[in-house]
Amino acid sequence: GSFTGLRIGLATAKGLAMAAGAKLIGIGTLDGLAAQFFAAGDVLICPVLDARKKEVYCGFFRSDNQGISRLQGEYQVVSPETLCENIEEPVVLLGDGAEVYGELFREKLADSLTVVPSGIYFPRASAIGLLAHAKLQKNELLDPATAEPIYIRASEAELLFGKS
Repeated sequence: GSFTGLRIGLATAKGLAMAAGAKLIGIGTLDGLAAQFFAAGDVLICPVLDARKKEVYCGFFRSDNQGISRLQGEYQVVSPETLCENIEEPVVLLGDGAEVYGELFREKLADSLTVVPSGIYFPRASAIGLLAHAKLQKNELLDPATAEPIYIRASEAELLFGKS
């Protein structure tokens, strides 16, 4: 699942960074998706990932003065209906959640909705590189010894058995 995949991916990156003495930079999936809209102006961008359990992971992004999409507020895990209620202006939706709940989004958001083609439902290396370069310039690095994945909600194991 996504929790395990993130842990394995980050553990690999941490090990490589430690062994090579390289810098470690973290980029979130939602950030990577939103960054594909370089210089999108004042358009509201909302990557939406299917979180299962009739919920979506999402966040609202706008491009800064350098054309890089920046998170406005916090990452969220909400029902698709709640997401629609929180959108009060034209929005660009992308990600697998936009496909899974596409009918609902089209019904609730109507003319204020733009859904991008499914070919852009996964972050591209160029978008991740753009964000990583910006973080490197600001020296926003992760400590390989202490870096942890950012989870928007607790894992199933944590929900069932409590945190260890």
